[in-house]
Amino acid sequence: MARIVDVLLHDQRAILTICSRITGVPDCEGVTLALPHLVDGDGVRATIPLALDAMEREGLRRSANILREAVGALTV
Repeated sequence: MARIVDVLLHDQRAILTICSRITGVPDCEGVTLALPHLVDGDGVRATIPLALDAMEREGLRRSANILREAVGALTV
């Protein structure tokens, strides 16, 4: 947490694993996941692409679907 605050307050650039709403990752659009991001004083600049094999991509897709379903259940 201290590192994130330091990056934001001092307008540094760093690659940090943080949670944010994901765009541009197939089957994970709109879900908030903890992935590596480029962060600076303005916040999240970009999601760092992950080199995942097929099994890892499937696991990420399953995780995103679990989160999507859990959020959907809360909005009843």
